Amino acid sequence: AERAYGWYAAMSLCWVAYMASLVASSLCPLLGTLAMSRVNIVIFVLYVSCFCLFTFRFGQQALVRTERVLWALAGIGAAVVVLTPDALLGYTMGGVWVSFVLVFFANCLQFQWHAWRTRERHHVLLALCWLFLLGVGVHDLFLILGRWNAHESWSAVTGPVATVFMAVLLGGRMVANTRRIERFNHELR
Repeated sequence: AERAYGWYAAMSLCWVAYMASLVASSLCPLLGTLAMSRVNIVIFVLYVSCFCLFTFRFGQQALVRTERVLWALAGIGAAVVVLTPDALLGYTMGGVWVSFVLVFFANCLQFQWHAWRTRERHHVLLALCWLFLLGVGVHDLFLILGRWNAHESWSAVTGPVATVFMAVLLGGRMVANTRRIERFNHELR
């Protein structure tokens, strides 16, 4: 019944696809440059949506209206990127990408509040991880928008660190759940 793991898997697959399209040395032979860019932005929209849903499920938050709005925004964002004429695509893709970066930031900040309220150990640890990702994301956003005079993006480098942290956090939660079930089985016996 732990749906957070499924959303984490979907989020991870989207991130791998997004990064693979960014570091690819050649284009897909079936798609041109603009089509690959469209696919890349749609994958990013899906990544952010899965990221938010993983956070909600992990934090045991029931945010039904927020989830509906998130999926509506994801659908609208993907449709806009896919249906925009090539002449307007640069502005459209940039707008959709920045919008979903801001959704990502809002999710990270919202979970800080949630972790502070619940003070549950796993929530606090995830909040710390999201705080780290928030700092990396702000750095990279300013770098991409030309507002920061740095030379390299941090997100590609810090991705593996966050992945290891998340594996430890999710593994620790699974161990805690398994121990709780074992104790319950022992009590039943």
